[in-house]
Amino acid sequence: MRKLLFATLFLLLVAVCAIGQIDTVHAESSFYEKIDIHVTLNEDGSADFVERWTAHLHEGTENYVVKENLGKSTIENFTVTENDQQYG
Repeated sequence: MRKLLFATLFLLLVAVCAIGQIDTVHAESSFYEKIDIHVTLNEDGSADFVERWTAHLHEGTENYVVKENLGKSTIENFTVTENDQQYG
């Protein structure tokens, strides 16, 4: 009887220790920390825009920037750079 009690207490202790070792994972939300937009107006009426986005993205592999209501304007020479690496 004494061995059974000792074995039960030992298994209970092992179970409690094992439960304490479980890591909890918390999902993180994506958010934009800062967006800086620098515009240079050229003599011919065109403009050069540089946008720098500081973001913390934790979900998905792609993010999209939508440019709407451009009227007759066009976007030319568009590039994307991340951590000094340019994407084509």
